[in-house]
Amino acid sequence: MKRNSCGCFRIEVLAPSKTDVRFGHPGLNSLMDDNGTEIPITKYHPQDFLT
Repeated sequence: MKRNSCGCFRIEVLAPSKTDVRFGHPGLNSLMDDNGTEIPITKYHPQDFLT
């Protein structure tokens, strides 16, 4: 879990059930506010995107 400068939390987990021989374990991620409510991608701030 990482808190972005805007105050949102980025949650990322590995997904072993979706393992691909060529690409390995993909990560699944989500963005949440202080209350634990998921934020839709249309409401992301520029700093919420992975760099």
